[in-house]
Amino acid sequence: MSFLKQFGHLSIQTRNIGSGKHLNPTKFTSILANVPFRPTSPWQMFAAEKLKGAKNEKMGQRMADISAEWKSMSEQDKKKYFDIYKEKKEVHDAAMEKALNNATSKQFYEENLLRKKYKLPLLKDPKKPKKPLNAYMLYFQAKKDDPSVNGLTIQEKTKKIAQQYAQLPESEKKPFTEKANKLHEEYRKKLAEYNASAEIQRINEREISNGNWSDDASWHAQYKNSAWIFAGGLDYGLTEGDIVCIFSQYGEIMHIILVRDRKTGKSKGYAFLQYEDQRSTILAVDNLNGATVLGRTIRVDHSYGPKKHKKEGEEDSEEEGPLMNVAPEYVEVDEAEEKKEKKKKKKKESKGDDEDPMAEYFRKKKKKSKRRRSPSPSSDKHRSRSPSYRRRSPSPSHSRRRSRSPSYDRRRSRSPRRK
Repeated sequence: MSFLKQFGHLSIQTRNIGSGKHLNPTKFTSILANVPFRPTSPWQMFAAEKLKGAKNEKMGQRMADISAEWKSMSEQDKKKYFDIYKEKKEVHDAAMEKALNNATSKQFYEENLLRKKYKLPLLKDPKKPKKPLNAYMLYFQAKKDDPSVNGLTIQEKTKKIAQQYAQLPESEKKPFTEKANKLHEEYRKKLAEYNASAEIQRINEREISNGNWSDDASWHAQYKNSAWIFAGGLDYGLTEGDIVCIFSQYGEIMHIILVRDRKTGKSKGYAFLQYEDQRSTILAVDNLNGATVLGRTIRVDHSYGPKKHKKEGEEDSEEEGPLMNVAPEYVEVDEAEEKKEKKKKKKKESKGDDEDPMAEYFRKKKKKSKRRRSPSPSSDKHRSRSPSYRRRSPSPSHSRRRSRSPSYDRRRSRSPRRK
C-alpha cells in the first residue's frame, strides 16, 4: 500500500515521495490504515450533493448559488446533513481510538519518524502518561473564574493572573508548589513504568527478529523454575476475584496475594499470582505487560513470589504443599473404594430400577436384537475353518497355476512373431 494512500486524508505539505533512509513509505503500513477518512462538514456534504450532475458550468457562480441556498434552508432541512455527519464522526472516532490503543510503542516511534520527515502531525500514544501542570498553571486554574478577572479577554486575563502570581509571597505559593511536585513525582513513576514496558516489548521483538532464538537464550529461562508473577500498576478498586478473572485467561491460577495496607486494608495496587503451569507465566508476561486496565497501564513480570517475613527466633521450615487459595484442594481417590463403587453400580443395573419396571424389559429386548444381528454360521464345508484360514487357503486352480514349469512362463513372455 502506497504512502499517499495511507496518509491521503492528512494535510501533506510536501509531495516529494521517495524511499527514505530509515523507512520505505511504499512498504510501510500506518497505524491508521483501517481508520476511515474524517467526514466532511454538513455544508460540504450538501455542496457535493448539488454538484453531482454539474458539467461545463462556471464553478464560482455555481458555488455562490449553492451557498445562498444553504443559508436560506431551515434548521429542519439542515438536520439531515448534521445527522449524517454525526454518525460518520462517531464511526471515525471509534476506529481511531481502537487503532491507537492497539498500537505498540515501536509502531508509534517508527510512524512518527516518517511523519516528521514529511512534515505531518505526529501521533500521540494514549497509553503514555501526560505531563502534569506546574505551580503557575494550578494557580491560573484556581483564579480564572475569579470575579476580579471577569469580562476580560483571554490575553488580558492571562497577563493579570501572571502579575498576581509574581507578587504572591512564598507562603501563599507553597500549596501550589507542593501539589505540583506531588503530581510530577506520580508522573515520573508512571513514565518509568511505561518506558519499562516499552523496553520489554522492544527486547521481545528483537529476539524474535533474530534467527537464533531459543528457550535458553530467552530471558524467560531465568524463571523457568518459578510459576509466580508480579502484577503492578493495578487499579486500587480491583479485588482478588477481579485480578483472577483478568489473569486466568492464560492458565489456571493456584494462589494470589493482593498486597494491602495493614491499617486501612486498602489495596496498594500490586499483587503476586501463582500459576499451576510455569508456561502460563510466559504467556501472561508477554501479553499483559503494558496492557491498559481501567485506564491504567499495568506492569507484569516474572517473580519468585513474595518475600517471607520471619519473626525473631523462627527457623526456616519447608512448606508441606503448594499454596492454594484460588484452586480447589486436591482429593486423593482410593482405587479399592473406586472399584467397589463400580461394582455397586453394576449390581444396581442388573437388578433393575424399582421406579421404572419396564427398564429391565427393554434391556433384555436390546440384547436379543443384538444377537439377531450377529452373522450366521458358515456352511458345513468351511465350518471347521476360521475366516482368516479360509482367506489364506488357495483354490485348486491357484495351486495348478503355481505348479507350472518355468519354461511355460518363458514361452508366454516371448514377443509376438513378426509378419
